[in-house]
Amino acid sequence: TIGAFALDVFDEEPLPLESPLRAFDDVIFGCHNASNTHEAIVRASQVALEKLAEEFERDEGGPMRAYRENGESLT
Repeated sequence: TIGAFALDVFDEEPLPLESPLRAFDDVIFGCHNASNTHEAIVRASQVALEKLAEEFERDEGGPMRAYRENGESLT
C-alpha cells in the first residue's frame, strides 16, 4: 500500500488542472521547472560569474594564465 507520493516531472508542465493524476488523494505535485524564474536564472548566472572570477584571481601560474597573457578567448 502506498500512503502518499510526490511527482515533479510531467509531459506537460505545469500539470493541467484536468489531469486524472489530480484525482488521487495524498499527492504532492511540484513544478520541475520551478527554479526557472527570471530571478533564479539571473542569480545562478551571477554565482557562476563570481566563481569564474574567483578562479581567474586564484590562478596565477596555471592554465588560465596563457589566456590572460595572450588575450585569447575561452570560447
